[in-house]
Amino acid sequence: MEEIGDGEDRISELPIQIIHDILRRIRCQYGLKEKARTCILSKTWSSIWRSRPEVIINQSIHNSFMNSTEKFVKFVDDSLRSHVEQNLRIEILRLINLRLPELASHIDRWLNLAIKHNVRSLEIHPTSNFSYCIPDAIYAAKTLTELSLNKCNFEIDNNNSTTNKLQRIISTCPFIRDLKIGHCTGIQNLHVFGLVNLEKLELRMCKKLAKVEIWAPNLR
Repeated sequence: MEEIGDGEDRISELPIQIIHDILRRIRCQYGLKEKARTCILSKTWSSIWRSRPEVIINQSIHNSFMNSTEKFVKFVDDSLRSHVEQNLRIEILRLINLRLPELASHIDRWLNLAIKHNVRSLEIHPTSNFSYCIPDAIYAAKTLTELSLNKCNFEIDNNNSTTNKLQRIISTCPFIRDLKIGHCTGIQNLHVFGLVNLEKLELRMCKKLAKVEIWAPNLR
């Protein structure tokens, strides 16, 4: 049997896809903090951690970001830099507990970036401090399979005065399997048609939502 020399780093020789899968399993089992600690294993793991296909940012975890837009924006930009420089995929983007209204334009930018990198799972969750207006760019998210939006404003679509933006998302993102909408505004009537892959639908605490019609053959 081949002997392994002292200090030899065999873990870092694993294919990047396997390391990403290990990181994903660590996050699911132990949480994001434990996952982040794996970056001390080696320079290779540190680099791979920054280029992971899932980017999960929770503003409330970092006390130094609570009231500083500049620090938080830099942190998110740094988290996404490897994906831009190396043209890496972003399978999951979750922006959770966003607390500062002045972040809106930056959220637009991060959302655009994720869409260009074929995001499949998207979650935007501001706190009660502000309501985020969904930009038209989301219509280009053709690869979305999971969408979770909380405290968002679905104002009337600019191209159709009778249609809210959520309605148009449903019609332009046909592969959605899991749709969660909570505490959102701007929706009165909702027609969930055409999402043949839809398995889970959650609508809660949406003010002025009066009518919902659903045709989804695979809804569970």
